[in-house]
Amino acid sequence: MGTTHDQDKTRAGAPTVDIDYHSGAFVSSDIPERMAAWNEVRGGCPVAWNENGDGFWLLADYPSVHLASRDEATFLHAYDPDATDGVDYLGVISVPRPPLAGKFVIGETDGPFHTALRAGLNPHFTPTKAREIRTFLDQTANWLIDRFIERGTVEFIDDLIAPVTAIATLRTLGLPGRYWEKHLERLPPHGRSHGRCGRDGLRRQRRVAATAVDDRGRVARSPGASARRRRHRDRPDRGRRPAAR
Repeated sequence: MGTTHDQDKTRAGAPTVDIDYHSGAFVSSDIPERMAAWNEVRGGCPVAWNENGDGFWLLADYPSVHLASRDEATFLHAYDPDATDGVDYLGVISVPRPPLAGKFVIGETDGPFHTALRAGLNPHFTPTKAREIRTFLDQTANWLIDRFIERGTVEFIDDLIAPVTAIATLRTLGLPGRYWEKHLERLPPHGRSHGRCGRDGLRRQRRVAATAVDDRGRVARSPGASARRRRHRDRPDRGRRPAAR
């Protein structure tokens, strides 16, 4: 994604929209309200200039995103502000970009260098490699589910998806599992939920990290965890819940 230095000429006559999806009012609004805002954009002009965040092109429907993501000659992932070809390459983290955000290496690299990085990484992420750590990932997911199952509610990103991903990433890199909460702290905004990504959420994640994963990356299993899950699954008021695999 990039913008030219002369945006006025680039977007002359183009439709504009005003949707600030980073604003507190938008994020805290009900889901139907947010969906209505997006549907209004899609129903009008799904490709338009958004006046928020210093201005950027907004692609709001699947066909437009699908087309742009496959047109690497026009739309780049690169982060290279003030490039010599007259284009400000904005990267992919977010608009506006966090002030202290560095380059998101492989995610914001194109061309031969990206190909070289992929060649080095791909052998470590094959289906065979994934099968090798499946048991560990199952144990990690089950342990985290035990932490919130009795609560009756879950924030999937904060409570399950982000922690499993962080723990698996550290294990793949050969780093101590106990540092996964620091890994989460460095996620860009789109990598966390809007529900609980503040200080309270991080404190809660640190408490989980202190007991969930030891120095060798092994998952700590609390006594009676499976029994609690079976009890919860068989409760008449909740219906049956399939056991985690």
